[in-house]
Amino acid sequence: MRTAAGKISFAALSVLYPGLIFCGLCFWGLRPRVLSIALLAIAFFNLVALLKTAGRGRKQALKSSLLFFFALACGLFAFATDNILSLKFYPVTVSVGLLALFGSTLAFGPSLVFRLACLGDKTLKNSAQRQFVEPYCTKVTIVWCAFFVFNGSIAAYTCFAGSDKLWALYNGLISYILMGILFASEFIIRKIVQKKMIQYKYISTFSRDSRAADSIFAFDGNGDRNIKTWADFTADVSKVRQEIEAGPQKAWLLNFEDSYYFMVALVAVMQGGKAAKISANRSQEFIKEICTEGVSFLTDIPADGATLIQDVIEKHEDDGKWVMFDPKSSDVDMYTSGTTGKPKISPKKFIQLEDEVNEFATQFLEKYDHAYVVRTVNHHHIFGLTFSLLLALMSGAPFRRNTVEFPEELKALKAHRLVIVASPAFLKRLAGGKNEPVDFAETPFILSAGGLLPEDAAAETEKILKYWPTEIYGSTETGCMAHRQSKNGPLYKPFPHNVITLTQDGCLHVESPYIYDEGGFSTADLVKLEEDGRFTLLGRIDSIVKIEEKRISLPEVEMRLRQTGLVQDVRVIAMAGKRQYLAAAIALNCDGKEKFKDAAKLEMNKFFRNFLSQYLESTVIPKRWRFPERLPQDAMGKIKTADIKALFEDSQEDPNYKIHNADVQGNAATIEIEIPETSDFYNGHFDTFKLLPAVVQVNFVMKLAHKYLGTSLSMQKIQRTKFTSPILPDTRILLDLNYDKDTGRIAFCFRNAEGKKYSSGTIKIGTEV
Repeated sequence: MRTAAGKISFAALSVLYPGLIFCGLCFWGLRPRVLSIALLAIAFFNLVALLKTAGRGRKQALKSSLLFFFALACGLFAFATDNILSLKFYPVTVSVGLLALFGSTLAFGPSLVFRLACLGDKTLKNSAQRQFVEPYCTKVTIVWCAFFVFNGSIAAYTCFAGSDKLWALYNGLISYILMGILFASEFIIRKIVQKKMIQYKYISTFSRDSRAADSIFAFDGNGDRNIKTWADFTADVSKVRQEIEAGPQKAWLLNFEDSYYFMVALVAVMQGGKAAKISANRSQEFIKEICTEGVSFLTDIPADGATLIQDVIEKHEDDGKWVMFDPKSSDVDMYTSGTTGKPKISPKKFIQLEDEVNEFATQFLEKYDHAYVVRTVNHHHIFGLTFSLLLALMSGAPFRRNTVEFPEELKALKAHRLVIVASPAFLKRLAGGKNEPVDFAETPFILSAGGLLPEDAAAETEKILKYWPTEIYGSTETGCMAHRQSKNGPLYKPFPHNVITLTQDGCLHVESPYIYDEGGFSTADLVKLEEDGRFTLLGRIDSIVKIEEKRISLPEVEMRLRQTGLVQDVRVIAMAGKRQYLAAAIALNCDGKEKFKDAAKLEMNKFFRNFLSQYLESTVIPKRWRFPERLPQDAMGKIKTADIKALFEDSQEDPNYKIHNADVQGNAATIEIEIPETSDFYNGHFDTFKLLPAVVQVNFVMKLAHKYLGTSLSMQKIQRTKFTSPILPDTRILLDLNYDKDTGRIAFCFRNAEGKKYSSGTIKIGTEV
């Protein structure tokens, strides 16, 4: 490394060079051959710099090489010819050299200014914020190139046409003043741009002043109520962190209704050096299974043995600290339920979540700029957590504290720029209903994940919400792998750092920086992989079945049924009887409901069979059909095979009642039932005023608890009942069931969608059936 004295001497010589040449010629009477020593000295300093920076980067080597070459050439020419022109031409060669250096990076990228910015912030190169910083740096590089053209032109003019005084004045003073003005102007503009630019950071690198204290962090309702600021968040994290640090627990199970409290708890647990266990399942049996020794339950809803976060916040005072944590050693366990419905654990490090968010943000971060984030999915699932909460926090976008349940709620937010994190189930309901277009002030950005979104549902979503949803393909184990908009075709485009290959079975295999399993992760999804890396989903490997020795793809049958234009949702499954056959469950859209509103089920069966006969052999056309109002699905819109099979359990559909939907979560279920006026349940009791008898309601509780919650015990006694309102014919009712295996009690409530109660109570079960 050059000494400080050497650096000062070199800088002084370079800056004072024009004045030195002018004084040497006009006042000291020195010949050009003598003055050429100054250029040779500059060449020597650049040679030393070139040798010292060998192997440290091409940019510095190229710069030193150009300056050495130009200084040496001009110096030797002046010494050999004793000509003043070669001495005066050196400033021109410097501008030409710097123009070549800056311009070459524009041609081959990235720009020189961006490379210099990366030296100051080593995380910038791989950060999602690069998509904002790099274009700005490119513009600055172009401005400098234009300056070098201008400066070199003026320098050339003073060299060939100007007097010695004009040459010395411009090259020794004016050019430096212009350069300083350019530096100062760029600095001021950069600060203005930075204030407008989205400030994206990893959560683990946050400090207490990473955001403005009064900036909106989370909101409720339409964005104007129950607002929480960054100051509120940092204070509440401090309070909860103190509780986490003081306790002996090694891990905390987190389950919250309020997304704000959830994020406070998650960050506080990470700062407290403990592990976080995240699950949407809050049944007592599940909590007991997880909350073993060393694990406690933190929530915002009262529950046996749980710690309420509201009490913790009330208990402590803000200590003013913000604790950074190591994301590589911070554990976050995600509990999920697969298609079998059995919960499973997916262990992660917090850095994997941050890296996954960063991968997505490299493509879509600008969509979160000055946006409000709302969600229709549960924030305990990986999709809701990463895209509606973590990315919102990392980009400074406010998020809604509670879930959007109905499309009408979006109208209250139409004045804001929105990011809508939705499940396919929500968008299919939106598309299948009679919803008027929402007059958004600015087009929203809509994400969908958790399953395939039918193209007709995506098209209808665009009509209503003004944006064709961007679908994300991924899983809890892999994170986000690829994305698409189905209006552009069925192909998914992988995110930049995901490497997609095929297994021997033709299933998708992925390797990425945020999958730590050695060798990556193999899915059960069959895909067709294109040469450019894009791919088409062909269904799961277990979706290929043999019927009468003929291989058939279940997704293909579902796709054909969608082509009728009458289907909102469909699932085809293989059933086993004397021989294997197919069964189809179809939820009709508005057109389908209109077409078949007066049709018998036999007529509906015949229509769909005839339609499929155009494409499929008769042996693989479904033999059994069900037409529920909605297909049974969980909170993320995933349809489980077991729930579809349950629709076909009875040899024939019961004419006395119809189950439209069943939402089962662990030991709790909500079943939507309709009992027609023609039902036998209304006969023989109150002929002049038909209502559903209490004995029938109790029978429903026992029968449906057995079907959906797996109870196999008979009723011992009815411990408590309350009949509030009569259930009249053709009333759409909801039955809430909660089964406590430890006490053998089934709590039930008959109500309508608006919350009006018809009856409720508790039944004690005991003896084996």
